[in-house]
Amino acid sequence: MKKTRKLLLVALLMFVFAAATGGAYAYWAGSVNPPANLTDNVTINIGEGKETNTEWQINDPVFTNDVLVPADRIAQSKSDGDYAGKNITDNVIADYDVYWKTSPDGGTAAGATASLKVEYSDVKIAGEITYAGLVNVQIHNGSDYVTLDSSTGYTFTPKIVADDTNQFDVKIKVTLTEPANKPAYEAIKGQPITLNIKFSLTLD
Repeated sequence: MKKTRKLLLVALLMFVFAAATGGAYAYWAGSVNPPANLTDNVTINIGEGKETNTEWQINDPVFTNDVLVPADRIAQSKSDGDYAGKNITDNVIADYDVYWKTSPDGGTAAGATASLKVEYSDVKIAGEITYAGLVNVQIHNGSDYVTLDSSTGYTFTPKIVADDTNQFDVKIKVTLTEPANKPAYEAIKGQPITLNIKFSLTLD
């Protein structure tokens, strides 16, 4: 911004009187009034930042070797035939390494913080919702697994940091409630469980 200086020139009146009798003299300045108040209208143009595009970098857990059965039913579950060599388990943990990255050509937001929320929805067994209530979803809160509420989700503390070199660890555990009757068992045995996991950010 161009700097403008306003100078106030004050004229001083000097009166010199020389007496005939000697070298005595006197002088004084004329009255000096303060300048009027100055209001300077300053205009500064602010530049625009580049758009900072951000993206998720999340690993995709693979469960091709895991077969989920109800709690305490591992010993009573088949481990031969189609299940030979499979990991028969009563819980499956989806361990996500979550990074919040900024685009290298979109400015920088390194160090920005946001609240990370995790939600799940659309649970199905064999593509149907009939027995979806048998599926239990939990999330690790840093010290233990807690129920992941399908209506509210879970918001983590501490917050996630943009371009942090350390991943934000999100663990989702899925268990299966034992069917109450044989028709329910027949409907779900050997079938895939599907659900949607949603990651979202609320910026500070």
